[in-house]
Parts: sequence; structure tokens; C-alpha cells
Amino acid sequence: MPGLRGHVPLYDERPVLVLWETTKACPLSCKHCRAEADMNPAPDELSTAEGMKLMEELSSLNPPPALILSGGDPMMRKDIFELIDNAIEMGIPVGIAPANTEKVLERADELSKVRSISISLDGITMHDKIRGEGNFELTLRILRKLKDRVQVNTLVARENVKEIPYVLDLLLH
Repeated sequence: MPGLRGHVPLYDERPVLVLWETTKACPLSCKHCRAEADMNPAPDELSTAEGMKLMEELSSLNPPPALILSGGDPMMRKDIFELIDNAIEMGIPVGIAPANTEKVLERADELSKVRSISISLDGITMHDKIRGEGNFELTLRILRKLKDRVQVNTLVARENVKEIPYVLDLLLH
């Protein structure tokens, strides 16, 4: 009896999730960020046309994978809502992981188009140490504005692990 390998797919080879780091540009300087973000985009970032081509390829998969737009800060791209609208029109589920900035508050209504918005909240005292002075209060304003449309991400480290129950309590109330 022949083995299953080559006859029965043991897993689906299509992606279910695609993470696109749309830009390295970001106004924050989070201590842990792997993106080494600054205010300028990288020269090799996908153009709008290249991003549209990527989405065409993703939409050809059945079903298309979810597309998470991250960075740096995807909100720094001038074309971010054009890209979001295009993906949605193609039937691609879209999520976004923006930096916690005033721009998220300013564009909250437009962000309601996406399926999920990932917002970072790293603790009561540690958040500002990681993301910059005043970012904790701004993050709370963002969470209140976006309400149930957010997915909260928390960096858990030795320095903030004791704050996690307080973060959970804050989010639940």
C-alpha cells in the first residue's frame, strides 16, 4: 500500500494569513521594535501598484488569506486607505496593526472598514517606558474610540508581567 505522502494533502498549502510590513516609517521609537522604525520609508517598499498586484495574487486563492497591514506604521503610507479599499473590493479580509498615534484617532471612522485593528498595550507603567512618554493615555483614548473593533496585543516581559492582571482588568471594565 503506497504511503499518503503525495496522494493526500496533509495540510493546505495556501496561506491563511499574510502579514505585509507596508513600511518601516513610524513616528514612535519603541524599545523592542524589530522594524528599527524611523520617519522615512525604506527605498525597497512596495509601491501602490506593486501592492495592488500582491492583492490580485492573494484574491486568486480560494479563499483568499487574511491580509494584515503592519509596519513600522502602515498609517504613514499616503495610499493606505486606497490599499485597504482595494483589498476589501477583492474580497480579502483586512486587518491593520498601526502605531498608537493621533492619526488612529483622526481616521477611526475610515478604519472601521477593516476586520481587526491591533493596538498595543504593554502595561500600566511599562507602556510609556516602551513606547514613549504619554503613549499610555493616548492608547486608552484609542481603545475607547475603537471599542470592540480592536485586538489588544501586549508585550509580556519580566518588567511588566506583574501588570498583566491590571491590564486585563482595565480592558474588561
